[in-house]
Amino acid sequence: MKGSSAFNPLTIEARDRLKLLQNGSLRSVDLVETYVKQIQRHDGYLHAMISTLPKEKLLRTAQTLDEERAAEKIRSPLHGLLIILKVSLSGNIATHPSLGLKTTAGSLALDQSVVKKNAGVVATWMVCCGQTQSAYTTGDVDPDDGKDGHSASLKSFRIILRPAVAVSAGFAPFSIATETDGSLIVPAARAALYGMKPTIGLVPQIGIVPVSHNMDAADRETRESQGSYTTAVTESWEGIGVATLDPEVWNFPAQFLRPVHEATVQTNKETGEAYQKLEEVTKPYAHHVDIIDLDLFKLDGRNSKTIVLNDDLANDINEYLEGLEVSPVRTLAELIKFNKQNADSELSPRDLHTNTSSEDYERHLAHFRDVAKNQALDRIFAKYNVNVIIAPADSKFTCFASGSGYPVASLPLSYLDYNGRLFRLAAIAAAHEERSLIQAMSA
Repeated sequence: MKGSSAFNPLTIEARDRLKLLQNGSLRSVDLVETYVKQIQRHDGYLHAMISTLPKEKLLRTAQTLDEERAAEKIRSPLHGLLIILKVSLSGNIATHPSLGLKTTAGSLALDQSVVKKNAGVVATWMVCCGQTQSAYTTGDVDPDDGKDGHSASLKSFRIILRPAVAVSAGFAPFSIATETDGSLIVPAARAALYGMKPTIGLVPQIGIVPVSHNMDAADRETRESQGSYTTAVTESWEGIGVATLDPEVWNFPAQFLRPVHEATVQTNKETGEAYQKLEEVTKPYAHHVDIIDLDLFKLDGRNSKTIVLNDDLANDINEYLEGLEVSPVRTLAELIKFNKQNADSELSPRDLHTNTSSEDYERHLAHFRDVAKNQALDRIFAKYNVNVIIAPADSKFTCFASGSGYPVASLPLSYLDYNGRLFRLAAIAAAHEERSLIQAMSA
């Protein structure tokens, strides 16, 4: 048969795959055959996938897209590629039953729920291969470590980072995941992937289970820095000015990541070496800039980000549940009640404190945005004439992206000698400057 060009799903680059598809030596049906074999070969011990569409259905969809390509009806640079969708308590890509996948948001309460249509990001020009589980789960984690701890690289790694693990294992070229504050960037980097949360509002959120309409965004996790953004790939730092944050200041608190001296020494050392290289190749470069103290996010003694997040979750999830075609729960209160009644099967329920007046909510939202955007990021961009700010990703740096609405990307750096866990940097650019981040990921 025509096509069927052999390729390694773990090493093929985006540009090479695109070239093979364009010249007809590789087809979408060939992609399905290769990636399904990869899932069958390795998911028995990785347990990354929670559901996979029947191969016959995938092949039918791929065949249709191949026929469109032959007729020069190309819908997107991603035309005919396979994707994996994230099922998560922090955002879920809605899929109509006609696609063959459930929409549970990682919740047993929504196991039988039915959405009215696919999420906008589930396009007809892609082959939806299957779903992976939430980045949050119970069990199989070092109980003395934090939620972002080093133990995530041990036997719990395959569980808490499933969307990213699936892509790392070559199950698909990329996954579509969502982020409110860190849940796309952190897993991508832990699994040696490139990930980016775009400018908030750039990607339609229609059909995505919400956490906060002010902070949510969806995009891809991929092994390839090129992705589909081929025009932004220069493999050079030319035109990018960089400011960096001190790794000894910007790191996770102990309740997030239990410090291990050996790991801390190595991450600080290699981050410093990366900064030295950046100083050589970027102009201008600003070293260890003083951004702001995170305590500035407090207003009247309360953290504005927490106030906004809790209030948005309560209102946004209620709106989502009410709009479902079928659902056993219709409000957040009913969902919390269900979780309490099924504590053995669900994550521990958490009551939200949402007794904030609309006036106070607006004050906290304005304060959160002002601190993250004006007092922090925009001030650094203007003061040092840079367009990218880089910091250790194992820190609360991503909260500036959540507050400002600016794009943030993950830049894999190195591996810990302590246990092999990948550590990485994160980069933030101004609104709609995704091109600068893509260029940085390719450099």
